Amino acid sequence: MRVALIFLLCLLCAPVAAQSLPTIRDAEIEAALDRWSAPLVQAAGMRPGAVRLIIVNGDDVNAFVAGGANIFLYTGLLLEAHGPEEVAGVIAHELGHIAGGHLIVGREEAKSAMYKAMLAQALGLAAAAAGGRADAAVAAGAIGQQMAGRGFLAHSRTQESGADQAALTFMARAGQDPTGLYTFLDHLDGLHPARDTPGAAYTTTHPLTPARLAALEDRTKASPHAGRGMDPAEVEVFARVQAKLLGFLHPQRVMSAPARDPSFAQSYARAIALWRTGHISDALSWTDDLLAQEPRNPYILELKGQILLESGNPAQAVPLYARAVRVAPKASLIRLAYGHALLESGDAKAAISPLARAAREEPETPLVQRLLATAYGRTGDKARADLHLAEEAALLGRKSEAIRLAQAALRVLPPGSAGATRAQDLLATLGDEAER
Repeated sequence: MRVALIFLLCLLCAPVAAQSLPTIRDAEIEAALDRWSAPLVQAAGMRPGAVRLIIVNGDDVNAFVAGGANIFLYTGLLLEAHGPEEVAGVIAHELGHIAGGHLIVGREEAKSAMYKAMLAQALGLAAAAAGGRADAAVAAGAIGQQMAGRGFLAHSRTQESGADQAALTFMARAGQDPTGLYTFLDHLDGLHPARDTPGAAYTTTHPLTPARLAALEDRTKASPHAGRGMDPAEVEVFARVQAKLLGFLHPQRVMSAPARDPSFAQSYARAIALWRTGHISDALSWTDDLLAQEPRNPYILELKGQILLESGNPAQAVPLYARAVRVAPKASLIRLAYGHALLESGDAKAAISPLARAAREEPETPLVQRLLATAYGRTGDKARADLHLAEEAALLGRKSEAIRLAQAALRVLPPGSAGATRAQDLLATLGDEAER
């Protein structure tokens, strides 16, 4: 009976649970998602950058909003989708939840439903005690929890329909084809009866009904943008996003597929899969073939650099990352990797500049703080090394360690310097958190 409460508790704990989900960072995938979502965010009346898209490494076909304007998209959903229009449709739907404040409302309703379920469990146990029957406890508890769950889903269905309508409005304002949202949900509806199918997670948390799908279909057909689709270039980007995910997450599946006359995306997946399965030389050969076709592709340059860096050849990786940064100067994750390669190649002094810029652009990424601390440590600047270790510890929730390191840095850094000011700000922030 405890298991039956998990669905309700998941929503209550969503902001906390989201912090511990296995997430993926990738410059290429994030850039694609940002392009597909930016017009929708603007159409929803939100400022650019106000909504974070976070990729969760999981086979479930699911997406949810948690902790404010944060949309979590599972890799299973990205792999199940049939085109960028479907991903954009899901994002528009989740923006509808944000605009409607559904997370806050949902958490309160989940509390009520959880209490009903807990009461039902208690009644079930009371029945068992009175009648000496274990089956009475199970039956009473299960029925009560089912009633509570249905009560919660009744509210949720209203929210889902509202999010659909908001999504269609946002897509109309953005001039986007809304067909993808309908086709994605219609596809999942066909999978729904089997509870162990990939779409089960989404249809459980985003309940589908015939009326909801019919309403969505009617408005989709009435849209002047229906059937327009996305630019063919974005369709190719989507194919490469899926290829990258398959290569990294399911390399054996890629390796078992035939390699005859592969497209660029298929070759991309195979190059990654070869590397992930230990075939370094072959992976580099396939990557070189890709670069011959697109020599200024920053993501292929990044891939080859990553293969070399992680196979113990950082000096060879440095020029590849440098080229990638020149082509994509706004790709902070590639800049971070460039700094890492410089550091591993023995040039700690040169690594500081790209890492410092990456830290400004990725202030919530612990790795860049660790790398900066290492770079400063190797150049003999212990105070700044301590400061960045303090930043890393704070991001990881190790408050006492962060305070100790920030205090150590502050004792050495010149008063009034940028580093000293940052150490003071960090200590003030950590002190305020401790008081709360």
